[in-house]
Amino acid sequence: MQDPDADTLETRRARFEQLLAAASAPDQRSHLLDHRIRAKSAHAQILSTAQFSRDPDRARWARRRATAEIGYCQSFLLES
Repeated sequence: MQDPDADTLETRRARFEQLLAAASAPDQRSHLLDHRIRAKSAHAQILSTAQFSRDPDRARWARRRATAEIGYCQSFLLES
């Protein structure tokens, strides 16, 4: 999706990935990778619903949910 903030969001995603790697034990990293892949798929599905759903209520719900999930992840990062 064409988002003017795509670069900022990608930087934040990369920072969150670094935070997870630094805070996790090496034997947990494959589990975390699996979780990240599942979360990315679920988020893509929500974004698709927000963009393409023919049901306006469902699309609004999906936009709010995507925004909430991004906000939750961002709350873990210290922004400068």
